[in-house]
Amino acid sequence: MRYTVQYQKPTDHWVVLDTQSFMMLGSFRSEEDANVAACRFEESVRLSPVRSRAANVA
Repeated sequence: MRYTVQYQKPTDHWVVLDTQSFMMLGSFRSEEDANVAACRFEESVRLSPVRSRAANVA
């Protein structure tokens, strides 16, 4: 999975991290909200037209 969810104790928030580009994509108050966001990010990458074209070329 490209995205990971981690708890940040100093801020008491859950963050979604992109493990390929090493970026924080969002901060959430609940683990559930962070997991939903990570799934949405994963789905958007999977459905991306650019990614689909690249897969068809290869």
